[in-house]
Amino acid sequence: MHQRSGVCWVDAPGLNVLHVVNAWEEDGGDTVVMVASNIMRVEHMLGRMDLVRMSLEMIRIDVKGKRVVARCPVSRESLDFAVINPQYAGKKSRYVYAAVVVPTLKGAGVVKLDLSFSSKKMDHLVARRVYGPDCYGGEPFFVPREPNNLEADEDDGYLVMQGALWFSWDFCEGK
Repeated sequence: MHQRSGVCWVDAPGLNVLHVVNAWEEDGGDTVVMVASNIMRVEHMLGRMDLVRMSLEMIRIDVKGKRVVARCPVSRESLDFAVINPQYAGKKSRYVYAAVVVPTLKGAGVVKLDLSFSSKKMDHLVARRVYGPDCYGGEPFFVPREPNNLEADEDDGYLVMQGALWFSWDFCEGK
């Protein structure tokens, strides 16, 4: 993506990226693959959050043609705040961990996705954990078990996230 100005602009109608999970070059630098969350129905972002949905997508960009050549959702779920093993940042990665988000953008669970699945398969889901009623988690963070071992498996580590129990308090009844 080396351009004289240092920036390569690519129009992508309908793509409203909120968070980029990872990106890497393929085809000798002619293609950039980006995994990112896309805000569906972005016009409701500040008003009707119940109508907003997050789509985690794998996006292929033709650098020379300056165009998006493919966009593939990697899950049917509404996902955001995704992470990878940080040792794979800027390199092709296989696993993504993401929060399952409800309309208020609270994390209602977490999933593990495998990007190596066929692009024809809509759901790359490997594992899913839902927290339960009124429990919410924050953005996951991946910690490699052996950060100095370059031979370790990409998913050999710990997934850490903040959790909270949401409840209402009736001040009149004291409960």
